[in-house]
Amino acid sequence: MKYSFVYIIICLSIKISIVQGQSFQLYGDKTFGGSKLEESADILYVGNGEFIISGNSYTNLDGDKTDGLCSDTMSPDIWVLKFDSNFNIIWQNSIGGNKFDVNPTVIKSNLGNNFIFGCVSTSTSSCDKSQNAFAPTFDYWIYSSDLFNNKLFDITFGGTGGDNDPAVIQLSNGEYIVCGSSTSGIGGDKTVANFGMADFWTLKFDSNGTKIWDQVYGGTSNELSTDNFFDLIPDDNGNFLILGYTGSPVSGNISQPSQGGIDIWLVKIDSSGNKLWDQRFGGSGSDLPRKIIPTADNGYILCGRTFSPQSGDVSEPPHGLRDMWVIKLDSVGNKLWDKRYGGTGLNDANWIEQDFDGGYLIGGTTTSQIGLDVSESPFGVGDYWIIKTDSIGNKVWDKRFGGPGNNILTCFALLPDSSIMLFGYADSGTTSVKTQPGNGLTDYWLVHFKYNNSPSGINELSYGNQSISIYPNPVTDELLLNSQSNLPLQYFRLYDLTGRLVYEQLEFNEKAVNISQLKPAIYFYQILDSRNNFYNGKLLKQ
Repeated sequence: MKYSFVYIIICLSIKISIVQGQSFQLYGDKTFGGSKLEESADILYVGNGEFIISGNSYTNLDGDKTDGLCSDTMSPDIWVLKFDSNFNIIWQNSIGGNKFDVNPTVIKSNLGNNFIFGCVSTSTSSCDKSQNAFAPTFDYWIYSSDLFNNKLFDITFGGTGGDNDPAVIQLSNGEYIVCGSSTSGIGGDKTVANFGMADFWTLKFDSNGTKIWDQVYGGTSNELSTDNFFDLIPDDNGNFLILGYTGSPVSGNISQPSQGGIDIWLVKIDSSGNKLWDQRFGGSGSDLPRKIIPTADNGYILCGRTFSPQSGDVSEPPHGLRDMWVIKLDSVGNKLWDKRYGGTGLNDANWIEQDFDGGYLIGGTTTSQIGLDVSESPFGVGDYWIIKTDSIGNKVWDKRFGGPGNNILTCFALLPDSSIMLFGYADSGTTSVKTQPGNGLTDYWLVHFKYNNSPSGINELSYGNQSISIYPNPVTDELLLNSQSNLPLQYFRLYDLTGRLVYEQLEFNEKAVNISQLKPAIYFYQILDSRNNFYNGKLLKQ
């Protein structure tokens, strides 16, 4: 038993330690759009080879758009599509009210096959929006649907000013945390005053839409969530991390002085909204965050962009006019290391995921020519650019994709077979990788590819008699173990990437395993049946 698990680790280590040439397989690409602007925001892999994407659309009824806008003035709505791995549209929906509804961030529900997104809205009660805005400026709007395109609920929160670009988290008890930025004073749903002009505004509400509490975090200047420079995630102890940027001095909730210009600001709060700690990162220029994720070592890693020279927390000199910047943190937000990546132009990091071998995948956009960290020549003015690093940030490979104009990568999904689905938007034109010219000014653009020598995906690493399967994978809460032989099971074990045993189940009244208490990460599983057959593989806990 012990030797079997060691064998898995050794094989994986050998596989990933070989110096590999770049060998990529492009499965395909697809544009979705109409005659006007489609700007992407988020992608969600929902399993079974199916995806949900969402973004902003100004198109009414043409091109791929079969569900029209609500607004007579053609203000944008949220355009949501569900499609399969062959890019066939399963359903689509234009979601909104009679005015502006934009910038969705989408998550999968913890309590069923539903999805929820937070967006910003100026609409009154109309079409999909059941409540009026609190002011003529933006409000938080939360919308939920099942995976079959049936609306479940929507709710609006706002104050008397502008409340922008919220992210949302659903808790296991059915409650929600939502956070964005606000310029509102006390009024409407907002019961606490800002420290400055704009602060982070966080609310907790229950499954009936009743607000439980609200709180602000910030200093005497501005803390903003605009332009998607913002993220909100839970940890595994019932707390939450808010990632944004600040121009404030030490004041309000901000405990550390400015490094110069705009800095990245990270705040950890508990389930009642109390601040636990805050950390600030930056150089002497401006530094902006985009995304933060938990890592397998109980820390965090975040990505964004830096304009700074080598200074402050920025340990490396510039590569270009603006570079990707990645910061690795421990469990209380202390910086362990940082890396910057780029060519001679503009280089932005918009998304990061931990890879199956403990390294990282960082996606964004570059305008750079070939050189420095950029190994390929441009396709267009700006291209999708994705970097693979090892566990301490050293670049392993990079790849770029683009049409002849502007191509903006906003996010990507790392899939169970180790392939990657890139999502963003691009203007018209074709190249060797962009096979469709598009329908309008900009369209959603998806690219599906795989680095052939990448570490094994979740379902690839196995040996021995594999007559048992586990599903779903990725999993949120409960796993089902399906044995073709119907033999009783002796145990089910999960190990983290360091080889530490983190979960064990020895009794099976039913072949179901609840791992909802484990943090989102990649795990090795090992199963032993009554005939001493081992079954091994990888599992992604979301």
